[in-house]
Amino acid sequence: MSFNYPSQQLNEPLEKNMQLNLSKLCLAISLISTSAFVHGQTQTLKDSAQRAMENNPEVLAKWHNFQSTSSSREAAFGAYLPNLNLSANAGKDDRDNRLGKTELNRNSTSLSLNQMIYDGFLTRNQVKQLDHLKQVRFFEFQDTSEAIALEVTRAYADVIRFRKLVSLSEYRSG
Repeated sequence: MSFNYPSQQLNEPLEKNMQLNLSKLCLAISLISTSAFVHGQTQTLKDSAQRAMENNPEVLAKWHNFQSTSSSREAAFGAYLPNLNLSANAGKDDRDNRLGKTELNRNSTSLSLNQMIYDGFLTRNQVKQLDHLKQVRFFEFQDTSEAIALEVTRAYADVIRFRKLVSLSEYRSG
């Protein structure tokens, strides 16, 4: 039996939207590369864009911020879940009193199960806040990724243009 907490249900459309936007970004990079250049050079642009995304420190920083926010949201969501604590103690006490020296051995164990019932909507509001922050971090990541992809595409187009200019000048001079 599985129970979906209210915040899980709210978060599912957000994650689907983020996955859809990331898919659109990858599709846009592919379309730009296939529509702008001939087939032999298409793979090169795609590889260049992918390499830039994987190695660019700005993109990596935004990705890690997004992942960090996702982990924080999961940690906040943990307050909805039951808490199981096991404690074990053992010790030896020596006591001196008027009657003489007393030696005490103590052993104890305890197991407790706690479930949050109501916390004044603190957990719910923290999860909502982190859901929104997660969305912000995703859009920051997407913005940076698109800007880097655009820079790579422009640089690649410039290289192709200059190569064509060189080949035209060699053709005319030779």
